[in-house]
Amino acid sequence: MAETFFGTWSLLIQSKDAAFAERVTISGSENSDGSIDGIAGQFIPEILGDEWTAEMEWSGDGGATWHPSAIRRTMAVTDADGIVITLGADDNEPAARDGDFNDLVAVFTYLDPSVNPVGPPGGGFDFSIPEEWVRQGPDQPNNPDVPG
Repeated sequence: MAETFFGTWSLLIQSKDAAFAERVTISGSENSDGSIDGIAGQFIPEILGDEWTAEMEWSGDGGATWHPSAIRRTMAVTDADGIVITLGADDNEPAARDGDFNDLVAVFTYLDPSVNPVGPPGGGFDFSIPEEWVRQGPDQPNNPDVPG
């Protein structure tokens, strides 16, 4: 079954753990229609389109015929990447599937900065206290509360 996406995303093939040939097929995009082999590290930097689909497929005959995999879709939001959708494929005929959803794992990262802003700069909050907030002791010359 194809998964629907809206807007601009990138695609990274994260991993493959299957004996069958695997691939992701993009349809309905403005710039990236076609199939990408299920080889870890394969990357499409930008998939454009108002609405497009990604289908995960497997082949038991070396690519002569392709069949749809079952797909598990999960979403996360990270400081580094914003919205991330992970698709895990479970290949084989429906009665023979093992339910692991790790046969092919594809990671889609949303690329619209107006909706998906970058996280905090420097990786987090600055918990340091400004020097002027620190109360000086009686032996400190800058303490206005102590006669000097």
